[in-house]
Amino acid sequence: MNIRDFTQQDKEIYYEMSKDFYSGFATLEEGSIEQYEATFKMVMKNSPYVRGLILEMDQQIVGYALLGFFWSNGNESITILIDELYICPQMRGQNCGRKFFQWLEANYDIDDYTFTLEVNPRNEKALAFYEKLGYKRTEYIVMEKY
Repeated sequence: MNIRDFTQQDKEIYYEMSKDFYSGFATLEEGSIEQYEATFKMVMKNSPYVRGLILEMDQQIVGYALLGFFWSNGNESITILIDELYICPQMRGQNCGRKFFQWLEANYDIDDYTFTLEVNPRNEKALAFYEKLGYKRTEYIVMEKY
């Protein structure tokens, strides 16, 4: 698997994949084109807080990932939020997700970073997958205001 940063040429395919991501089991709410545009724009600005990645197999785009970065006093480390991980439907079950996490841990040393992610509680396949990779459920409740 080849994993690379977004380029300007990825804009439309990212929008398509993101629309599919937000219409499925991964999220609790629908996304919007404004949301996809704002994210893509921030990634293209090389923000230190977000990184957009394209996942490719045999020179075909098979998914994307969005990573967020922040310091966590509780973890005493930079936390990488795997904000979104999308694998195209026809590629699910082909180890793309596992290869992405192998890449992530090879590129961001676990001694220096903490990895975190959110999962829709109804997405039982994703929960089982992340638990196989060693992720654990926490007792924290996520609260948001925007």
